[in-house]
Amino acid sequence: MLINLLTQLLATLPGHVYWKDLEGRYLGCNQKFVEILGLNSPQDIIGKTDFDFLSYEKAKLIQENDLQVITAKQELSFEEEGIGQQGDPAFYLTHKAPLYDEKDHIVGILGVTVNITVRKEAEKQLKFAKEKAELANKAKSDFLAVVSHELRTPLTAIIGLAEMLKAPSFSAEKKLEFTNHLINSSQHLLGIVNDILDFAQLEENKFQLIPCAFNLQELIKRVIGMLYTQAMQKGLSLSLLHYPSNLPKHLKADVKALSQILINLIGNAIKFTNTGSIDLIVQLHSTTPKHAAIQIIVADTGIGIPANKLDKIFERFEQVNQPQTRTVGGTGLGLAVTKKLVEMMGGTINVESVFSRGTRFTVNLLLEIA
Repeated sequence: MLINLLTQLLATLPGHVYWKDLEGRYLGCNQKFVEILGLNSPQDIIGKTDFDFLSYEKAKLIQENDLQVITAKQELSFEEEGIGQQGDPAFYLTHKAPLYDEKDHIVGILGVTVNITVRKEAEKQLKFAKEKAELANKAKSDFLAVVSHELRTPLTAIIGLAEMLKAPSFSAEKKLEFTNHLINSSQHLLGIVNDILDFAQLEENKFQLIPCAFNLQELIKRVIGMLYTQAMQKGLSLSLLHYPSNLPKHLKADVKALSQILINLIGNAIKFTNTGSIDLIVQLHSTTPKHAAIQIIVADTGIGIPANKLDKIFERFEQVNQPQTRTVGGTGLGLAVTKKLVEMMGGTINVESVFSRGTRFTVNLLLEIA
């Protein structure tokens, strides 16, 4: 009865069980252990050593572990990497203990090896998720610090200018100058708030696309008109450099989303360009009876982006050109919002840049012909 119970126990244990003599020869094992060696029966392993089945280096390492258990008369546990039954990489936890006879003499070692691949993968995923969460928390903390600073700057200016406008000692000309500064500070503040609200809507999937017919050329000219004054104040030229004559006049898309994409890209170009120009280029790649594949390019002659920062330019809560960003202001959310909107429209966006020479954003869209 006892022998039968032990036999069933060895057969049903989830691990690989084996026992050896002092010379490292196998005295017995369960069926699971011989299967991982590619053998049929425990009888196939009795009297053999690890050198008969494994590489010399691997067998030598196992022999050293066995001798450590026998010499120190202590149990030993360790993790190791190996190969699973399907040939895939696997992780194992091995526990070895001295094997005693009836007289309490050590006659060998008893070992149990358990496959812990699932646990290791879970630990790996948990570690990755933890690191990702920590990075996200740090990014959010940095973002909140930036936003706090960015909101405080125009608010302080607005309050100060409003107080100065109340003073009777200033001339009408000076008050007009204060009023212009007040308008600029208010617009800057509104831009920050809009970035935050747009990003919040996109993150919560509350932004719904509503396609309608529109004229792309007129839309681009309208956006340029909205931002022309900002460019002019910095002495920059802002123009639609090329528009294909064979592009269908009326297309169908969410006008608000497309306008926001253009406003963000052009506004970003103006912000980071001190001299030169911002040019818009529209290209028609192909057309079908129902769709037009177009490319909208926004190219500037601004400060550019370092090559090692290009992969982070669209990440949320990131400000790639931090020293420059602190100079010109901004939350660092504009491009994250832009990328999200482009992807919602089924398109792609990429960036090319030469540091200190300029940047080129390219938006690829497949729009329905209205």
